[in-house]
Amino acid sequence: MKKYKLAITSVFLLIFGTFIGYGIAKYNQSRYVIPNNQVSDNVGYIYAYEQTNKVVRTDTRYLSNDSSKYSSTYQYMQYIYSYLNDASSNESLIPLLEEIENETNAERQFRATIAVIDKLVLIDPNSALIHVQSMETGRKIDLVKGLFDAWSTSDMISAIDKAKGLSGRLRDAATSSILKECMKMESCEYSSVYETLNYDNSLSLIYFNVTESVSAKRLADLWKVAISNQDVIDSNPIHLQMLARKWVSESGLPALNEIDRSLSNPQVKHDILDIALETHARSNPRESFEFALNLPLSNEVNSLFFSIFTSWIDVDPVEAFTTVSNVEPAGRRRDFQRSVLNFWTYDHPRSLLNYAEYLPKQLRNEAQRNALARIAESDPQSAIKLANQTLDVKQLERGLGLILRTWCSNDVTSALDWLLNHEEYATNVEFLKTVFRE
Repeated sequence: MKKYKLAITSVFLLIFGTFIGYGIAKYNQSRYVIPNNQVSDNVGYIYAYEQTNKVVRTDTRYLSNDSSKYSSTYQYMQYIYSYLNDASSNESLIPLLEEIENETNAERQFRATIAVIDKLVLIDPNSALIHVQSMETGRKIDLVKGLFDAWSTSDMISAIDKAKGLSGRLRDAATSSILKECMKMESCEYSSVYETLNYDNSLSLIYFNVTESVSAKRLADLWKVAISNQDVIDSNPIHLQMLARKWVSESGLPALNEIDRSLSNPQVKHDILDIALETHARSNPRESFEFALNLPLSNEVNSLFFSIFTSWIDVDPVEAFTTVSNVEPAGRRRDFQRSVLNFWTYDHPRSLLNYAEYLPKQLRNEAQRNALARIAESDPQSAIKLANQTLDVKQLERGLGLILRTWCSNDVTSALDWLLNHEEYATNVEFLKTVFRE
């Protein structure tokens, strides 16, 4: 009896499972297929979209430009890419581009156009360019950039040839993309491509590559291209400074040497070396200093040391002072020492106070007073406390007077209140003169 009941139950479950399976299959079919009466007669390829991203073709006409059929830009682009997977001729892509132009959602239109152009460039780049040039869109420049990105990747020579036939902003866009793609290709001779393009405005277009992750060799190529037109260099020093900063950060001393060797305009050379040395000094200040020491002596060269010291003080102020203290002749050594101490005082006054006992006596007292005055700009009472701890008796009154003058220049009322509440200082005639004078 039990075996009979088990057999009956098994047959029932088999029949029930078959029924459920058929129902699920019909339900899924209804999800994938769009009824014919919902398909527009004058529009193109329409695809059903499953939540799992599976796309199934259900009609063989062009893409619908009715945005209501696509619940999101993501879904819209799924339809586009599905169509593009099977497209193999410009005859199948040009009509699609024309339909996309009717899309009212600007972002969808742009993204879809870029996708189709990328495909069309591989099939017929000239047709792609003709179509983009004929489009009425405010993003034509972006489309041209995207087109030449793809074109120069697949056929650099023909892309260059076509770019040379453009003008104005369109040529700027095409040239920019070609140079960018060339920069990425190890086999591409950047300087040769630049010369072949033969476009005056293209010099300014190479500088965006400075922000790209490019090799030191590529940066050297960029430099050669950039300095090939001295007249343009003279009128675009800021761009050249950007390039020099990046190149020196990657290559160091070899880049500094080439910059110095290759520039002839004294002012341009000074401005670019100023930026380059400050950059290099952040990682190798001593080498930057020694490089500058070997330059022909002049007022312009002397000012370059300020940029080096600015970076050096942040890295190792003690090394900076020790190094410049070995320079000959003595006059230049003293100038360097005072410059280092001035930067040290301004940027790290407390650090300078801690090192002051090791300074030459003729420099120590002035350096201490200046450091205390710098601290007094933000914390005068702390500066007074430090003065009592670090200055000898002969220097204390002079140091306190400088602190009070600094304090009064910022808040004379607070300085006077403090002085009158401290008897040991309130009777000092010079201190009172300092406060009341202010």
